[in-house]
Amino acid sequence: MKKIFLLGVFSTLFVTPVWAIPPPDFIISSLQSVLQLFGVVIAFFISLFFLIHDFVKTIWQCHRKKCLMFIGVLLIIGVLLGLYIYTESQKKWKKNVDKELKELSTIIIPKTPTNIQLPQEHKELQKNTPKEASIKVIDDQKVFEQIWDKFHKVNEAGTQTENKIFQNNDFKISVGTMNNLEPKIIIDLREAQAQARGYIPKSIFLRLTDFLMGDWKKLNLRKTDTIIFVCFTGSRGSLATEFFRELGFNNAYYLEGGINKSIKNKNFHFEGQPTLGSPDNIQRLLNTDEVRTSIKEGGIGIDVRSDTKFNKKHLPNSISFFRDGMRTETIKETLKTFDTDKKYFAICDSWLNCYSAKILGFEMAEFNLTFIGRYAKPYKYSE
Repeated sequence: MKKIFLLGVFSTLFVTPVWAIPPPDFIISSLQSVLQLFGVVIAFFISLFFLIHDFVKTIWQCHRKKCLMFIGVLLIIGVLLGLYIYTESQKKWKKNVDKELKELSTIIIPKTPTNIQLPQEHKELQKNTPKEASIKVIDDQKVFEQIWDKFHKVNEAGTQTENKIFQNNDFKISVGTMNNLEPKIIIDLREAQAQARGYIPKSIFLRLTDFLMGDWKKLNLRKTDTIIFVCFTGSRGSLATEFFRELGFNNAYYLEGGINKSIKNKNFHFEGQPTLGSPDNIQRLLNTDEVRTSIKEGGIGIDVRSDTKFNKKHLPNSISFFRDGMRTETIKETLKTFDTDKKYFAICDSWLNCYSAKILGFEMAEFNLTFIGRYAKPYKYSE
C-alpha cells in the first residue's frame, strides 16, 4: 500500500508540463493551453494505469481485508490533486500574461503636435519671394473638375452623407493653432449675406463657387503662403483646402468646425453676428399641400438642387436653378429676368442646398421678387 501511495503522489506532483510566459497572442496562448491540458491528461492516465495495476494486485492480495475504501480515497485524492495543479498553473499563466499586457499599455506613443509652428525658413521665404513668382498651375482644370465632381455628389447625396464626403481631417486646425500661425491669409468662403452679418478681422471674402471657378487666381497667392479657409461648418473650407492642396499649396488648412464651432472659443476673433438672421418668409418651410396650392395659383418653383436631380424628377411649373454651381454675377443676371408679378418658392432636399435656397430668398428680395418659402421634401410631392 505504501508503494501505491508514493506512486500516486509522485505522478500527480509532476503533472505540470514545461511552459514559459507567452506573449499576448491568441494563437500561442491557445496552443499552450492545449499542450498543458494534453500533458495533464497523459499524466493522469499514466497515474491511473499504475493505480489500477496496483489496485488489482492489492485487491487480489487483500481481498479478505477491508482496504477497498482506502484505495478509492487514494484514487479520488490523486484526481483532485491533478486538477488543482492544473488550475493553479492556469492562474499563474494568466497572471503573467496580464502583467505583460499592462506593461505594453504603459508604453507612451508620441502624439502629433496640435500647434503647427512654421519653420523660420518658411517665414523668410514668404517675405523674400518676389510677387512675380506667382502661381503656375499645371492642369488646374483637371483638379477643378475633380473637386467640382465631389461638390456635385454632395448636392445629390443629401444631408446624411454631406459631412462624410466633405470633411478632410488631415488639414483641419483649431482656433489656437490658427492664432499662432503668422503670417497667414484667411479666406472667408461663406455667402455674401452671411459675411455682411459678421466676419473675421483682416479676412478676405470670396464665395466658394466664385473661388473654385477661378477667382482664386486674382488673389496672387504664392504656394509658400499659409492659407486658412473658413466657412460656417467647415465643409466648404475642407473642399477648398483639398482643391488648393491638389494645386500644390502645401500650407493650406481649414478651420475645424467652422465659425459655428469656433464662436464658442473666447480666443476666436469675430466681429458681428455668426448666424444669418432671416425674415419669416425666407425661414418658412412649406408643406406639400401649400406647394400644390401655390402651383395651382401660378407659383413657380426654383429648384436649387443639382441639374442631375432636376432632370431625373422635378415638380411641375418649376425651373432648374443650381445656385451653388453659378457665379455670383450669373445669379444676379438671371434674377433680373424673373417676373416681379409672380410668386416663387425654392425647392431643396439637403442641408447644403436648403441653405442655398435661404440665400436665394435674400437675393430675390433685392430684386423685388416675391419669395414665399422653401420646400424641403420634393420626394413627397405627387400631382
